[in-house]
Amino acid sequence: MLSQDPESQMPQQRNFSRFHNINSDSLVHLKSYQYRSVDKSYLSKYILNPWWTYAATFMPDWLAPNAITLIGVSGMLLSIFFTVWYTPELTGDGPSWIYFFSAISLFFYQTMDNIDGKQARRTGSSSPLGELFDHGIDSLNCTYGGIVNCGAVALGSTSYGGLMVLSTCIGMYFSTWETYYTHTLYLGVVNGPTEGLIVALSTMLISGFMGTDIWKEDAVEVLPFLSFMVPEYLKLNEFWVWVVMFTLVVLHVPFCVWNVYWACKEDDVPFSEALVGLLPFGVAGGAAYVWLQSPYSTVLVDNHLVLFGLTASWVFGRLTTGVILNHLTKLEFPLWNSTLIPLLGATVFFYLLPALGLLPQDNPHFETLYLWGFFVYAAANFLTWAVNTINVICSYLGIRCLSLRPVDNKTN
Repeated sequence: MLSQDPESQMPQQRNFSRFHNINSDSLVHLKSYQYRSVDKSYLSKYILNPWWTYAATFMPDWLAPNAITLIGVSGMLLSIFFTVWYTPELTGDGPSWIYFFSAISLFFYQTMDNIDGKQARRTGSSSPLGELFDHGIDSLNCTYGGIVNCGAVALGSTSYGGLMVLSTCIGMYFSTWETYYTHTLYLGVVNGPTEGLIVALSTMLISGFMGTDIWKEDAVEVLPFLSFMVPEYLKLNEFWVWVVMFTLVVLHVPFCVWNVYWACKEDDVPFSEALVGLLPFGVAGGAAYVWLQSPYSTVLVDNHLVLFGLTASWVFGRLTTGVILNHLTKLEFPLWNSTLIPLLGATVFFYLLPALGLLPQDNPHFETLYLWGFFVYAAANFLTWAVNTINVICSYLGIRCLSLRPVDNKTN
């Protein structure tokens, strides 16, 4: 672990009355910004990084790194559009080119997501805004990729589909939480942004070459060598969800917790205080689970999983970007934002009150309107916060977000 000055690295004393606020005292830390990361992936080192380095040479000098990030995620948005247009129920049976396009879009996103940093270093435009912007887009893309993968393996609007859409948020949040306390983004020998995305796009290629029906077969029929550990009733696409969850919960989360434990010990920060930082994600994840699994909810039954996933992307993006910003400005760990209110409200309206007989147990129209309203509110909340934050940082550092042109000091 990198040795650091505890006084310069430790966050300020927690103040529960302030969440995600930026002030002049915290902005000063942006001047001493230094990005730290460790990538132990052999796939990245020997295969993908040489490709990213080569691809970066095609980026024009005038193209801003953040613009590259946006171009990358645009492919994922287009992939969602085609997936929903041709397979609105996410049950497969779409033309094969959709799955090839999804795989290419995911690879394109991964490439651009790694090129932006190289472009920043090449043009001398590295900044804390770049990290916030890059990882903020990554946060949104967690559910984007989940939606596309859900359609590619024909999970449909089911409980397993919901788990797939939200699963990668686990890895992203724990990595963000880990970075807040260790001050280093750690990517292991096998990690989500590298091997995880390659495996995910491989499932899309399988659907492109073989069709999606293969995912609906019994897992033991397709993978007989795993019959000793895979239940006979489990379909291949359901088994894929279990593989993803096992990788995240068993192979990723414990290492994040371990690294944070040692970072807290070195910086003399109570580990219990760090664990409190997991509460926002726990609350959000728990509320999402209760809502989707409620016997009175029609989100899955009425095929609203895509809308739910897009709504969740704004909520999750708001959670993680708040942590990233407070890490960059050395503020206390954020424990709350208002996008959690309608999420918690959904558990009340579509589980608790119907269970108590205080609301009708079958009210699909109200739930659909609620979900759409939640989507609009969460999107407006995130975008307003993001634009304001970007403007403040750009003004303070004298930079532009999507352009490398120098700022006219007379206008600032």
